[in-house]
Amino acid sequence: MPDDIQITPVQAAWAFLLQNADGQEAVVSMVTKRGMMPLICFSEEGLEGMKAVAKEMVEHTGKPMQLVKFSNREEIELIEPDLVKKPTDIFGGIPRIGG
Repeated sequence: MPDDIQITPVQAAWAFLLQNADGQEAVVSMVTKRGMMPLICFSEEGLEGMKAVAKEMVEHTGKPMQLVKFSNREEIELIEPDLVKKPTDIFGGIPRIGG
């Protein structure tokens, strides 16, 4: 990772939710060229653009969405590697292409 990139801890997350007839909630996702992308945002700067996408989806589907904010951070566990593994170990003994 380049030295000039500043990483700050995530303090809040916003998510767009749908509720089914039984009252169960799910995070809304959309299909992109790169696959599924959940409508979750970690900064206020990106939230307005995501709201616009959510609004288009609501208009298209006719189903309302709920925007929620999660802001009570609790660090549970830091999961670290036991040791550095060779690529064949990571992929279950299958050698990587080109290496």
